[in-house]
Amino acid sequence: MPRTSCEVGRKLPPEILRADQALVRASVALDWMAAATPVDAAGERVRFAVSLEAGGVPEPRYTYRKIAVPGPLRSELLGHLSSIEPDSSPLAACLARKIRETLLVADLVEAVGTPRFAAVSATLFGEPVRRVIRIAREWANGSAVPEEREVPAEGPDSLASALSAEMRHYGIGWPVRRDRRFAATVVLRQGALVLGGAGWVSREERDRLCAHEVGVHLVAVSNALAHPLGLFALGTAGYLADHEGAAICAEEARGTLSQYRRALLGARALAAAAALAGEPQGELGRRLVDEHGLSPWDAAVAAERGYRGGGLAKDLCYLSGYERVRAALRTLDLGAFLSGRMSLDDVALVRALIDAGVLPAPRRVSRELAASTRASGQSRWTTATCARSPGRTTRATVRSRPKPDQRTSRSGHA
Repeated sequence: MPRTSCEVGRKLPPEILRADQALVRASVALDWMAAATPVDAAGERVRFAVSLEAGGVPEPRYTYRKIAVPGPLRSELLGHLSSIEPDSSPLAACLARKIRETLLVADLVEAVGTPRFAAVSATLFGEPVRRVIRIAREWANGSAVPEEREVPAEGPDSLASALSAEMRHYGIGWPVRRDRRFAATVVLRQGALVLGGAGWVSREERDRLCAHEVGVHLVAVSNALAHPLGLFALGTAGYLADHEGAAICAEEARGTLSQYRRALLGARALAAAAALAGEPQGELGRRLVDEHGLSPWDAAVAAERGYRGGGLAKDLCYLSGYERVRAALRTLDLGAFLSGRMSLDDVALVRALIDAGVLPAPRRVSRELAASTRASGQSRWTTATCARSPGRTTRATVRSRPKPDQRTSRSGHA
């Protein structure tokens, strides 16, 4: 996590810095993704898919690794919530929202594998609102014919090598490793890009993951690691929906948001909604195959993502975030948004902190999202290779202003 410099320490109140450090410690203790991922996920995923293939209605038998929430964690966070005086500044209010969200994450970790988990998850990630369910059904009813999986996860000309090449474009050097427990194809975990259970992916999926995981998620984290506050690497409250939505917008800009990808995203949202409603996982899996045309394997993965932990609402965020970011993208301050894990609601605050010299300017932005803003006439962002010292280079975000005639609308008015 980023360290606080003396210069920045003079600019920020000590109670803000102490609360931020407490949040960083809490995030290490509250690894909700590890807690909600079944220990036997890989085997149960295969068993579930095989049963669906045979016409069955399977019910998985998940077991979970218990992660204990440290006793003093809640009282420490509540103490910091009081000390920072949330009404004293926009930054204090932002930090307070994150503390409250982190207390919910503690509840989520403790509730893994119990009937309480779904309710806490819905509070944390959002209820399945009617608009999102409508989009999920529309997308899930599209073509679910699987793309041809011809790219291996590891080795030469693989997903791993493509991700490494994409990172080199941005000047990022994170390792790529493997953990087959995860249902997701790629996740960011503890300073690495982790490949999940998929052995092979399509060329389209490879390109999607480069735009989604590296171009948005990893770019944001790498920018945030230069910040004096850990808050922006952890993510401001509610950031998840907006950043997943931005990542889907990046897929769309790259031309890889195919009907098949939409069908999977829709199915995952339907699985999350079904889990929150108490529908048995096997019945949901059967429905995804019979009514929406998913393959047994894709149905098994979608079902696991929605039901892990006891009913995880996270996959509802992708569609709600996509709508929200897509509507905002043409006027979005992309540099501030991707200078860390930011909710759209916190972009103005982050821009003010950058302009005040409290936060550094972002070094990288998604090339796909930068391209999406070009038609809007706003500032343009590119990632360029710059000399830092003899024999060494780094990647820098370059912001160029449109020429005066580019700011003029078709009607001729500025």
